[in-house]
Amino acid sequence: MRRIVAMVVIPPLLFLIGVKSLSAQELHGQAAIPTPTPQREEIHYILPYPGMLPDNPLYPIKIVRDRLLLFFTRDPLRRIALEIHLSDKYLVMGKSLGDRQMYDFAISTFFKGEMYLSSAVKSYEKLKQNNNAPPGLIENLETATKKHEQVLEDFMFSITNQTKKDSLEGILNSTRETKEKIISLKE
Repeated sequence: MRRIVAMVVIPPLLFLIGVKSLSAQELHGQAAIPTPTPQREEIHYILPYPGMLPDNPLYPIKIVRDRLLLFFTRDPLRRIALEIHLSDKYLVMGKSLGDRQMYDFAISTFFKGEMYLSSAVKSYEKLKQNNNAPPGLIENLETATKKHEQVLEDFMFSITNQTKKDSLEGILNSTRETKEKIISLKE
């Protein structure tokens, strides 16, 4: 019987005590609810595994393989998908290199990735001119570009050297121009 009374009486008492303490905080000028801090929108886009990084001795073989894949891919849709994939891989490689404080490698790798992304947008533009652009591809390009912009902006905060920041700012501006081009292609 005591357990039943305890289970029925104690929870409401705890609730009332909690409410009283909240009102006491409000009376003393303390905010009961913390003020929210503005957060930017998180882009839900999965980036691939980077594979070999530029500091690996076998990296030149990877570069040759990537160029051969691009050369032999003739279907425009597959080529765009491959260019987006390669740009994403280079983005993750650059981030990994930056995490290891290899900023020169990271910046050149980011640059290569943004060139692949820009090439994918140019290929899409050709498809659109021929009225062969499939639905959803431009949204995929836009999401990829937003993710690139987000990763590059986050990476900017980890760099202290001003010349490296300026180089990265140029790459970031190129990404923003690509994003603007995508927005104009959507219309």
